[in-house]
Amino acid sequence: MDIDSKRFGLLLKQALKNNHLTQPQLAEAINVSQSTISKLVNGKYSLSPELAISIANHFPESIEINVMLSQYMPSRTKDPIEQEINSYIPFLNQEDKAVALRFVKAMVNSYQSE
Repeated sequence: MDIDSKRFGLLLKQALKNNHLTQPQLAEAINVSQSTISKLVNGKYSLSPELAISIANHFPESIEINVMLSQYMPSRTKDPIEQEINSYIPFLNQEDKAVALRFVKAMVNSYQSE
């Protein structure tokens, strides 16, 4: 699945506004050029996995950005349920992911035993 560059640019612009950040501030925070951020915001730049992860980590509260970038998040497990959790909510810290995983597994087990 390819990222819709225009949509991502709009989401990034909104995230910058919501966090009272300028493009130069974000560029410095994630160690890229101001030009790169400008191109991203204008939908004229293709994301690398490393850049996607940096942006997702910088805006953990932006669910739309994180879901859109979830394809770039590394999966360290073969458990399909855990992979799904990691792909849909990559912005959660490890403790919260563990709680979500336990909850979903309990729900699956409950459903299978009916």
